[in-house]
Formats: sequence, C-alpha cells, structure tokens
Amino acid sequence: MPISLSHFEIKVRDLVRMEAFYTETLGFVVTDRSAGGAAQMVFLSGNAGEHHQIVLAEEHVGSFAAGSLDHLAFRVGDLGELRSCHGRLRAYGNLSIETVSRGTSWSVYFRDPESNRIELFVDTPWHVAQPLRFPIDLTMEDDELIAWTEEQIASLADFAPADQWFRNHTENPTP
Repeated sequence: MPISLSHFEIKVRDLVRMEAFYTETLGFVVTDRSAGGAAQMVFLSGNAGEHHQIVLAEEHVGSFAAGSLDHLAFRVGDLGELRSCHGRLRAYGNLSIETVSRGTSWSVYFRDPESNRIELFVDTPWHVAQPLRFPIDLTMEDDELIAWTEEQIASLADFAPADQWFRNHTENPTP
C-alpha cells in the first residue's frame, strides 16, 4: 500500500504574520481560506496539483497550543486502498476512527497508539470552500459514494471541478 505525505496543519498565534511568511518568504500561494466563523484557517500550496500542503490555523481552533502540529496527512491511491486502511485500523482495535469528507477529499482520521493525529485520504474530483467536514460511509460502493458526496457539496461556495478551480485560482502553477 503506497502512501505519500501530503500536508500538515500548524496551530499559529498570528495568522496574518504566518501567512505573509509562508507566501512572501517561501513562495507558497493561498489556495483557500476560511470564510468566517470560529475557525480561522489559511490553506497554502506550492504545487498546483495539491489543494494544500500547509494549513495555518489560529491557536484557539482545536485543543493544541500555537506552534503545535495538529496532524499529518497521507494520500493513498484510491477509495479501495482507503477502505483497506480503514479495515486494518479497525482490526487494530482501541483506536478512535472518523470517516469524513471535506468535499475535496474522503478521509480517515485516527490517533496512533501515542495519540498523534493522522489522516489518510483520497482526493475527490472537486474543489469546495474550506473548512468543510461531514461524515461518510465507506461501506458505500465507489459510484454511490461519489454521487452522494457531489450531492452534498454541489450547492456550496466555490464548488467546481478541482482542475478548473486550480487553473482559475493559482497565480504560479507548478507542474
């Protein structure tokens, strides 16, 4: 089962300062940001093929202090691999496991035996404004889960095919 590191989320004290650092100093591009509410987040990428490689989240979001790593995210190949991982995690036992969609992905979140938060995910073919999170049922067949997810997000802000959205919203796409 090949997996690849995709992104990480950092809790920050000063979102504006941290966004400026990552964009102006390191050259990342803002691909999304929260649209109000309690969770102030900025999504950054240096690769047009990745919706985000870094998430900056103000420290009051969640239970970690500023400067803490919230989670590591690993991409798996397809929904079949995600289901297989989910099955192995369930078989391991005594892990708190969540299956969710963010509209842009189908994910399995869990904490490893030392309580590090991990996400395994597969991209959906869509973009939708973040943050977004709703539960999914991984027992659905692929076609059923795809159709059901699209139905949940089609009317939401910034909904578009992912490749089209990225072409329209990234200033310096990198292959």
